[in-house]
Amino acid sequence: MEYKKRNGFFVFCFSFIPGAVEMYMGFMKNGVSLFTLFVLASIGLMLDVPFISLFAAGSIAIIWIYAFFHAWNMYRLNGDVLMGMEDRYIWTEFGLPGKVKIQDEKFRRVLAIVFIFGGASVLWENVYVCVREFVSSEIWNSFAPILRNVPQTIISIIFIYFGIRLIKGKKKELGIDDNSVDVPEGSN
Repeated sequence: MEYKKRNGFFVFCFSFIPGAVEMYMGFMKNGVSLFTLFVLASIGLMLDVPFISLFAAGSIAIIWIYAFFHAWNMYRLNGDVLMGMEDRYIWTEFGLPGKVKIQDEKFRRVLAIVFIFGGASVLWENVYVCVREFVSSEIWNSFAPILRNVPQTIISIIFIYFGIRLIKGKKKELGIDDNSVDVPEGSN
């Protein structure tokens, strides 16, 4: 099979869409996985949860910049080198396995909770919009500010709870008792 150099104009246009150049050059797993990561981060940005939105915004920037330079690096590769490359998922380039398997039970539980709260937050937003159509404006104006912030409030309470647990766990690990006060020697 002979390598055919791709059109530079199309590579330029496609390089602004994460994964598009990779797919244009025939690396479908690589391109689709890169595009999927970008779309997932974009969905995270649309959630009205401050922490998740902030993380997603940073992820979008990193993924887009990586994809742009990755596309141009692939385009500039020698044809023989490019033909010898294996089409694989983007995360395998960072040493992660092709199929992501989560072994740690605690991490799986935390990830499941994050997905549940993310889904519940999106569901809450949809219910919020639907209910708004059926409630009179006087009643709605009274309760809307409270209802609007329910997902953020729940997530904030959860963050505070886990933060307190982390602090207590560290104190327990260090052998510090909350009720005991150490008096330095010689300060009688």
